Amino acid sequence: MNRLIDGVSIRTLAYTCTGSAFLLGAGYCGIRQYTLRDHVVYETACAQLKGSSRVREILQIQKPSSSGSDSGSREQSDASQDQQVVVRGVVGGYLDTLHGSAVLTIPIRASSGSGPQIIARVEAEADWVRTTAEEVRPIERRAAPVRWLLRHMELEVEGSPPEILYSLPAHRPQSPWAPGHGPFLIPRPLRAAVPEMSGLLKDPGAMQ
Repeated sequence: MNRLIDGVSIRTLAYTCTGSAFLLGAGYCGIRQYTLRDHVVYETACAQLKGSSRVREILQIQKPSSSGSDSGSREQSDASQDQQVVVRGVVGGYLDTLHGSAVLTIPIRASSGSGPQIIARVEAEADWVRTTAEEVRPIERRAAPVRWLLRHMELEVEGSPPEILYSLPAHRPQSPWAPGHGPFLIPRPLRAAVPEMSGLLKDPGAMQ
C-alpha cells in the first residue's frame, strides 16, 4: 500500500495533490482580489473613504494645522500629513456586471497602523438598473460604458454596530452573494478571500 504505483508513492501523490490545490486556491484568490480592486466601484469608494472626515475621526487622524508657526506646530503638522487612510487587508464582496449590482467590504486604517480598523461596506447599482425593469443588462447596451451609483456606505469597527454614512433605496433585492453582517466564527480575512458561501444555497443558478 505504501509502495510505488508506476514508480510514484502514495505519499508523493498526496503531497502533489495538496500542493496543486494550494496553488490553484492561491491563484484564484489573487485573481479575485485583482478583479474587485480593478473596478470603478472600488476606486470611487476608496476616494470617498479617504476624503471622509468621519473616517479620519474614527481612525484618530488629525487634519494638519495651517497656522502653526513654531517648530512644534510644524512637527505636529508634518506628522499629521504623514498619516493617511489606506486599504490594508483582504477586500471582500462581489461584482455582478450582468445584473448591475455590487457589494464590497473594504478594510481601512491609518497608514501608521495605529488606531482601530474599519470595515467599510459599499453597495452600488449600475445606472441601467434604475431605468429598466429587466433583470439583466439589455443586450443592445452591453457594449456601452456603465456608470455606477454608490447608494449605500457604512462603517463598522469591531465591537460596535455599523454606522451608516449615507443610504439610498435599492431598486433590486440584494444578491444572495452579498456578504452578511456578523458575528461570524470564521475570521474576516478568510471569509473575504472567497465568495459568500451562502450564495451557493440561495442562488438558484449557482449549481447549474
